[in-house]
Amino acid sequence: QQDYVEKPLPELCYQQRERPLLLVEQHPSNTVNSRYENIQSSSNDISRGSREHQHCHERQQLAAKHRAEHEMLRKKVLFSIRHVLSTWDIELSSNKNFSTIVESATKWFDEALLDHEEVLADMLDRQAMEAESLAARQTAELVGKLAPMLRVSFPFPEVFEQAKQELQSTLTN
Repeated sequence: QQDYVEKPLPELCYQQRERPLLLVEQHPSNTVNSRYENIQSSSNDISRGSREHQHCHERQQLAAKHRAEHEMLRKKVLFSIRHVLSTWDIELSSNKNFSTIVESATKWFDEALLDHEEVLADMLDRQAMEAESLAARQTAELVGKLAPMLRVSFPFPEVFEQAKQELQSTLTN
């Protein structure tokens, strides 16, 4: 019986360069839920068990869900840089021209950012529909009152520009 010997992968011979922490590695790793547990709720002023208390809790849950989705997208955008860097050192060791490598990496990254921007637009549309649906349902449950609608917006609009700047500074260093 022959012993199976695993051969090292070719990319293992390439040394990765030491790099400063990427933005994606600097963001908190705890969950949105764990951060929201300690926040005083505005529903504390409303009598427990009442319909208004329940509605407030539902809006808070939806807001936390939306925030988690926003943070996940931000991480994906910033993590895209790692996909570029994972092949960067290997490409630098090849016979390709440096400017060709930079151009290829930048083109791939720009396309990835466009994909993330499309995902964001779809996400915001869906979240707006969820917020409208919740407000409509809650308004129907209230007699003669209008339930507030949860505002939907992406709290990290700068992330796309930050990612571009981080990639450019990493590629030129």
